[in-house]
Amino acid sequence: MVSIFSGEVNRTWRFTDGAGAGHEVVLYHHPLTGARAAMVDHAELDQSLGTSSVFHAATTTMPFRAGTARGTITIQRTSLVGFAYTCEVDGRPVDEATALVKRGGLAPGLAPGAPRLTVFAVRVVGRATT
Repeated sequence: MVSIFSGEVNRTWRFTDGAGAGHEVVLYHHPLTGARAAMVDHAELDQSLGTSSVFHAATTTMPFRAGTARGTITIQRTSLVGFAYTCEVDGRPVDEATALVKRGGLAPGLAPGAPRLTVFAVRVVGRATT
């Protein structure tokens, strides 16, 4: 669950379609303002710009196509101050890319020699404004 006080949330899902082509789906959502957008294979998903806040319906779904695959991104309000995010492709849930890194796994269908994600931690030591 993500709190409305978390700031902007980015979720990434990677999968391989039935033809063997790799795809990437990215969701951007600001839980407090509700602003959202999604990208499929680095192109804006049509009709994904909008709002999904605590004042809107409990569930927002955004259908998409990627190669031979059909999928859905879901933003689910889990409480008065929280959201959960899922991606389903051809009726099967897709793990978030960050969850795969944590477990040391690969996206379904990717060969064992495929590149793995690397996650880096960053500490902000100063800020500058113009």
